[in-house]
Amino acid sequence: MYKLLTFEFVNIKKRSTSIKYNNSLYNFKKKKLRRILFRQKKYLRFLSLNV
Repeated sequence: MYKLLTFEFVNIKKRSTSIKYNNSLYNFKKKKLRRILFRQKKYLRFLSLNV
């Protein structure tokens, strides 16, 4: 019984860390994407000013 509980706990811990990792990865990608989009917007504005 005790072994089973510890095993479950370890599994939960592993899962939570993987979720955290995925979240951070996702956030990183989101930030990168936003930065790229922001740059494109600036560039587009720059183009429209030049026209």
